[in-house]
Amino acid sequence: MRGYYMKGMFKKLSLVLVVSGVVCVLASCRRDGEAEKVEDSVIPSANLMEGLIGYYSFDEKAMDESESGNHGEVNGANREKDVNGNRNGSYRWNSGRDNIKLPIDINIGALPEVSLCAWVYPLSSRNGIVVVSNDDGGGDRKIHSVMSGNQQVWACSDGKGGFIGAIPKVNNKWVFLVATYSEKTRRASIYVDGVGTSGGTSMDMGSSTTLLGANPSGNKKFEALIDEVRIYDRILTRSEIYSLRKLKPFINNNEEDVEDAYFYRVSQDNLIVRSEPLIGAPTIGNLAKGDVLNFEERVPSKGGASQFNEWLKIEIDGKPGYVGLKYLDHTNRVDENMSRFETAMDDFVDWGKWQFWVAMVVLLIIGFAGSFAFEHIDGLLAAITGSDYEGNLAFFPIMTALTGVVMAILIVIWQDGIEYYIGENFTIWPSGYGFSAWAVWVLLLSNLIVFSILVFESLSCGNLIHAVLRVVLQLVLAAITFITSLIVTIALILIVIVVAIVGIFLSAAFCRTVYTDRWGNKYVE
Repeated sequence: MRGYYMKGMFKKLSLVLVVSGVVCVLASCRRDGEAEKVEDSVIPSANLMEGLIGYYSFDEKAMDESESGNHGEVNGANREKDVNGNRNGSYRWNSGRDNIKLPIDINIGALPEVSLCAWVYPLSSRNGIVVVSNDDGGGDRKIHSVMSGNQQVWACSDGKGGFIGAIPKVNNKWVFLVATYSEKTRRASIYVDGVGTSGGTSMDMGSSTTLLGANPSGNKKFEALIDEVRIYDRILTRSEIYSLRKLKPFINNNEEDVEDAYFYRVSQDNLIVRSEPLIGAPTIGNLAKGDVLNFEERVPSKGGASQFNEWLKIEIDGKPGYVGLKYLDHTNRVDENMSRFETAMDDFVDWGKWQFWVAMVVLLIIGFAGSFAFEHIDGLLAAITGSDYEGNLAFFPIMTALTGVVMAILIVIWQDGIEYYIGENFTIWPSGYGFSAWAVWVLLLSNLIVFSILVFESLSCGNLIHAVLRVVLQLVLAAITFITSLIVTIALILIVIVVAIVGIFLSAAFCRTVYTDRWGNKYVE
């Protein structure tokens, strides 16, 4: 199971009827274009599978999970962390050519009523974002962002060349968007995190192709993440929209909140849940390996038993249960979703210990000394292997040292982009990944060229054993110079930044100028 154990909240039927009646009265009094918020108190039961003709969680690429078989075709979009912070659970758009093609016709002829839903994470972009669209140039059904005044707002097309929507687009924050279109009433609505704006429409026939992240007629480049796309062949109610939004309990909008979101992950398959914190207590359920438990209450083993001396109290099927902490991993979402690059840095870099920095400096000296003195090492290898190769300095480790310095600068400036590319989404040709990925690609290509020269030079020395030994030794020196140059450069950059900030504050505090006006009054700037 991939879900989370959550405690449900249910309202009495009478309260739901009263609140629903009040909401209906208020809805009938709204004017066109007036924003309305979905109230948290309106939570009637909703069948979220009814009318669902396309569901794309992107956990399994662009497979349709609605059982309708409308699987998507990915063109250029790259995998990224999803709305819950899980790796490779959404797609990232970087280019105007990126899209996911869906075999669903959302035209007025095929679907008189339709609801389009998606979670979107806008990144820095001056251009409008296209989320779902069949717009072939006439302003057809779609969710997008558009300039209104001096800001971008979330909107749906009205089919007349205009738009419906008033809620501003906010970068670097997940937002839940729903657009509903009814050809029967000639109206459409756009809901932004529960706040709705409605208006009249006049639709003609658009493209039979539905795209995620692009218009069939084309669009400008933008940067955004899109996740959890749903398409219904009916109009969702406001309470259903609310229910859909609440399906995602962990929205990765606040890094501090995410860091504090500790949970337990089951580390053993078929883990027994017992009715009491005691070995031999009756079994009331089982958990699968990888299941997530959002519970924190730990209890000692009943009766003072030595085995499984601590248990986690959970809730399963509405009943209390207990599982041994021995088979659970306590973690949080930041640690759980660290990329391979982040994990390596976290495992091997101990920024707070002086012994680590002494080791870095010593290794840095060894790496550069060995590189510049490699001619002498070549002489020793020649004496051992019977080769007559004179040798020269090790240019490949020097190249990797330069690469480490440049990579450190790139990481400080574009940390997210670098980690995104080399940590999770490395490809031979980084099309659509942005400048930072291309910079890394150029560095890797340069190192590959220099390494090829090293291999050719080594093989030309006339002795295979000598050639293999000098290549291996230069690879060792290259690893040392790259790692130490990278870490030391990052540290130096951070020190420079801290010193600069402290200097600015000190200059503001002590370098003040005193002015005296003609009346003798003194002023400090």
